[in-house]
Parts: sequence; C-alpha cells; structure tokens
Amino acid sequence: MPLDATPAPIVNCTIVYNPLDTSDRLIMELEWTCGRSLADYLGGLPHGLHWGVCLNAEPVEAKHWASTTPAPNDWITVVPIPEGGGGGGKNVMRLVAMIAVSVIANYYGPMLAAEIPGAMAAGPTLTGAAGYATPFGSALTGVMSGGISAAGGATVTASFPVGLSV
Repeated sequence: MPLDATPAPIVNCTIVYNPLDTSDRLIMELEWTCGRSLADYLGGLPHGLHWGVCLNAEPVEAKHWASTTPAPNDWITVVPIPEGGGGGGKNVMRLVAMIAVSVIANYYGPMLAAEIPGAMAAGPTLTGAAGYATPFGSALTGVMSGGISAAGGATVTASFPVGLSV
C-alpha cells in the first residue's frame, strides 16, 4: 500500500515586529484547521499594540477577525500599527511653536540689549561695523534672549500642555 505523500494543509503567516525594519519578522507555517478563525490564528500576539492584519494582502479589520476563516495556503500578514505620542497633534504644534520662540529670542534678544545704555560701543571695527557689543552688552544679549525663551516657553506650555490630548 503506497504512502500518501500529500502534505498537511497549512496557513502561511508573517509577523513583522517593526514596521520600520521589515527584516525584524517571523515567517512560519501554521497547521490549517477547517473552521479556525483568523482570531484563533492570531492568539498570542503581544498585547498593548494595535495590529494591522491582512489575509492574502487584503486588510481585515479587527472586528472581522473572529468571522474570517483562512483557506489552505492562504497568507496572514501581521504588522504593528505605529501610533503617535498620544498628543493628538499637539506635539507637532508644540514643536513648531518652540522653534518660533527660539527664532524670535535669537532675533530680538540682541536688538533689545542694544537699547540698554552701555551695551554697545561706538567706533569702527575690523569688519567695518559702526559699533560693537561691550562685554556687558554680550552678557545682556544672553539675558534678553534667555528671558524671551523662558517667557515664550511658558506661553507654549500653557497653550499646548504636555500630556493632554485633544
């Protein structure tokens, strides 16, 4: 009596653990069982992540995992869905606002310092400028720029609080 050489039916599965590095993955063959749902095959995935799942390159929403049954030789692909920091876009706005504060501080700090008597000295310089900052003026420039940065940073933090989401 000849041996049956028919292999057991399988479902192919690829789990990509890092969507930014697709070489960080696991490819395996799972035993196919009639009536076994996609949710059954996906049991054991790490919790705390949102997973994107495709069956034969077609996305399957999580609400349909229990009612979707793969056929023999189907491909299940699983990838974690990257999520932001939970700021609801506020992190980006905070970053842009702080860049603006930095630019403003570096532009207006020296201008404000130059208005204080004793901060600037008159006379030609090696570069041909009409005046130059005194040591007091240089220190005052740092103080003015720092003050603008501190006030601007406080305003940005009040406008876009850390840890809150919209």
